[in-house]
Amino acid sequence: MAPRGMLEIFIFGGRGLKNTDKPGDNSDPEWNEKFQFTIADDDIDDLKIQVIDEDENGNDDDPGYCSISIEGLLETGYKADIGATEYEVFRGDEAYGDITVSMAFFPEENNDDEEQEDQEEQEDE
Repeated sequence: MAPRGMLEIFIFGGRGLKNTDKPGDNSDPEWNEKFQFTIADDDIDDLKIQVIDEDENGNDDDPGYCSISIEGLLETGYKADIGATEYEVFRGDEAYGDITVSMAFFPEENNDDEEQEDQEEQEDE
C-alpha cells in the first residue's frame, strides 16, 4: 500500500533522442522542468513520461515514452529521493534515446500521530 504524499519530478533533459524528420540527426534537449504530483492512490507503481518530437509545422510525431518504477521510492512511507538518473525512452519497441530525471517523495504528515500525542499530554495533566 503506497502512502499518500507529494512526488516531485525534475526532468533535466534528453540525450541522443532521435530526430524523426532528419534520420541520423540526434537531439540533446535541455528542459529543466519540475513537476509535482499528489499521490493519493494505493495502486501506483510506475511513472510514465511521454516525449513528443514537436515540429515547427505542427506535424508532431508520435510520442516516445519512458516508464519508471516508483514503487521502491514510495513503499517505505518516509521521505526518499533518487538523484539524477538516465532512463531509456522508447518509441514502440525501439530505444529512442535517454532522459535524465530525479525524483523525491514527501509523505503526507499523519495527523493521527499528532492527535494521539495531544491526547496523551492531556491525560498526563
